[in-house]
Amino acid sequence: MRRALGIASAFLALTAVPASAATLTSNGALSPSFSRGLSNFTTTCNGGSMRLGISVLRSTSVKVGTAAALKGPRTATVKLQPGKRVIVQVTEGGRTSSHSIRCVPSDFPRSSATGMLPADIPMLAINDISSRTRSKTSNTSYAIIVDRHGVPIWWHKENLSLVNFFATPDGSLAIGHASGPLKLPSR
Repeated sequence: MRRALGIASAFLALTAVPASAATLTSNGALSPSFSRGLSNFTTTCNGGSMRLGISVLRSTSVKVGTAAALKGPRTATVKLQPGKRVIVQVTEGGRTSSHSIRCVPSDFPRSSATGMLPADIPMLAINDISSRTRSKTSNTSYAIIVDRHGVPIWWHKENLSLVNFFATPDGSLAIGHASGPLKLPSR
């Protein structure tokens, strides 16, 4: 048993993402909290913009969207609407990481994830039907694709009861409704 724990600890130590001095925060809750080891994040963007707090070492450069990369800590305001994203690139110690921050709609379902999917399963399609259980007058639901860390990377809101959400053999996404035929969302 001790040997198994020692091997597991050694494996975890080898696969751990190195700590970073870079921190990003948003005036809407950034979810999950920023980590250089993650690529995808969500936030809310009230009023059509997001204020991004950038806490980095003076030698670290950060590029937000199409703006030029700047070194050191600062605040950046990004025009962002629900369903859109901004790419943030952090260069620290000669290593650049790219991070996507997506603005979710105000009625987007709240969720959290623990753990992650295996590496050979990079995404998962899920259906949200919580709006139908919260309100007797609403039949809206979301088809959502999350990355292997459980962060939403794509979604489609339906005003009908959502029954099934899946990928077709040609890679298209299909949504099946209890009240009608399949609909292929456009994006």
